[in-house]
Amino acid sequence: MIFLVKSKVRLFADDTSLYLTISTSSQSEILQKDLDNPERWSHKWDMEFNPSKCQVIHITRSKNPIPTQYTLHNCILESVSSAKYIGIDISSDLSWDTHINRISKKANDTLGFLRRNIIIHSESLKSSVYKVLVRPQLEYCSTVWCPFTYSNISKLDDVHRRAARWVNMTMDRLPVSQK
Repeated sequence: MIFLVKSKVRLFADDTSLYLTISTSSQSEILQKDLDNPERWSHKWDMEFNPSKCQVIHITRSKNPIPTQYTLHNCILESVSSAKYIGIDISSDLSWDTHINRISKKANDTLGFLRRNIIIHSESLKSSVYKVLVRPQLEYCSTVWCPFTYSNISKLDDVHRRAARWVNMTMDRLPVSQK
């Protein structure tokens, strides 16, 4: 996919990201023109970008950001406060709260499913299932978003503690209804 743009372009599989530092309204015009170029490319090659799957995220600390709307195929792109990029939630304030909330919920949901459906009380089986299905959800790209606030660390630790209690539960510690 080759199109001429002044913005930075990142391609990953079938995803494309354009981004540009905007400090003046003329730079926001450049970004809009850069969005128009791939649109022309898509018409030339009979392919379409789907504007409903496109989002704009404004990452800024400015008290007076430049208000801008961008369009693709004459559709105004949705402006969001958080966007998922290659499996990581990036928020407009660059905090990791949204990402950690999502992955801890997903890992807790997976752990709950396993607890309800695995009836074999083998510690090694439960440990293996946890390492294959739950832990990767918590660790994916952690070198990028490494948690540093107490609340975020605590959310992740809570999942690990729940999993450890489930893995270490033996027959003599089961409630009577499960024996």
